[in-house]
Amino acid sequence: MVSFRRRIGALTGRRRMGILQDAILLAEAGKTRTSASLELMKQFAVQGEFLIWAEIVASMHRIQETWWEQPADVRHAMLAFGSSMFGPLVKRLGLKHIETDDADTRLFRVLAISGRGGGGRPKVD
Repeated sequence: MVSFRRRIGALTGRRRMGILQDAILLAEAGKTRTSASLELMKQFAVQGEFLIWAEIVASMHRIQETWWEQPADVRHAMLAFGSSMFGPLVKRLGLKHIETDDADTRLFRVLAISGRGGGGRPKVD
């Protein structure tokens, strides 16, 4: 896993985003397992780049929209996955804007909170 993360880090943000988009599209087309795409999201999220996180949010919303007919336990598992992904990010960024925050931090906070979505109320100190 560490070697995979090193390889990811060697890629440009643009390439990582393209790989993530391709993985999600292949899963949507039924050519790969959705779980593989979700695992890739977890690996890419380690990088902490806004554009990668924005793609993760968009992809998770697309999956949730596609899975509306799935049993409740499957939908709840997806929400729990979102919580596990975005909870630490929300905790790090906080829920409230601070006067000294720059525009990028504010935008990232909004993205993190929207990604957390229906995963329940985040616990933030």
